[in-house]
Amino acid sequence: MSKKVQKKAIAVCIGVALLTSAIPAMAEGQIKVGSSQLVVNEKETSLATPLLVIQDHNLIALDDIAKVVNGQITNKTGKYELAANGKVITFQVNQSKIMIDGKEVPVKQGAIIHNEKVYVPLRWTLEQLNNTVSWDAKTSMISIDSNNTLKPQPNGVGNELQLPDLSSLSTEEQEFIAKVKKDSGVHKLNNMYVLAHGDAPNPGYGLEIFKTDVSTGGLTVYVKQTTPDPNKMYPMVISHPFLVVKVDSAKYPAVNFLDAETGKPLFEKTETSKYNLK
Repeated sequence: MSKKVQKKAIAVCIGVALLTSAIPAMAEGQIKVGSSQLVVNEKETSLATPLLVIQDHNLIALDDIAKVVNGQITNKTGKYELAANGKVITFQVNQSKIMIDGKEVPVKQGAIIHNEKVYVPLRWTLEQLNNTVSWDAKTSMISIDSNNTLKPQPNGVGNELQLPDLSSLSTEEQEFIAKVKKDSGVHKLNNMYVLAHGDAPNPGYGLEIFKTDVSTGGLTVYVKQTTPDPNKMYPMVISHPFLVVKVDSAKYPAVNFLDAETGKPLFEKTETSKYNLK
């Protein structure tokens, strides 16, 4: 190769290197630090990490949004799953698409990593989980109305009924969930119950704990099946809402799950689960 050609090649390489190194710097310059406060269910709530603002999009740390929606986070080789209200939302950093129950949905602003923390779009994520997000001009605060938090438990119950972090579950438990979550019914493995809605026509459907009731030797859990908000648009993709709960089986050997609306057994039209184990 002649010296002239070599010089051109080197110049091109340097130019490309400068261009690619400038892209992250430009993106970083567009990031602004937002508020560290939200109003959740009419109560002012402090975030562990302030919001980020990118081109009018508010992003919230994944850890913070999990607390807001009482969700569970799982990190699977660069994919970050948020399970809440019977749905699983999967984020991949720097992707313009997000997965809901395994179905891809395009978005304007996806997840990013900033200062070694994962941030996700605040409004989009919360609305997919059936929350209402609004801007209060008087207080300059973002307000969230959420139906996903557990209600106060009667008779002191609460410690016996847990919504476990999916990432903390054993391999056996995670494999069991993957096996049964699409099969409508109540599925049991040891002291863990998987409440599976089955097929739903869009991500607007979900499950949430409404209340519990304690009787002699038994625990009754009332579960609400949520439906899409008529004022919202949802992607037309099949979803499989599910909820994972654990119960102190030594204290409550008998556990019944009832529909909060009808008072009848949850998923009454569904056959008894064939996956009840141990």
